[in-house]
Amino acid sequence: MGISLFGPYLLVVELASMLLLAAAITAFHLGRNEAKEQ
Repeated sequence: MGISLFGPYLLVVELASMLLLAAAITAFHLGRNEAKEQ
């Protein structure tokens, strides 16, 4: 399903999704630390 959907762009899509996931986790941790300090 995924291979037929994205075709040759599968690797690019996976890298982008991992980057977005890492950014979301980083934002969550930064926000949590900021709220704890106040």
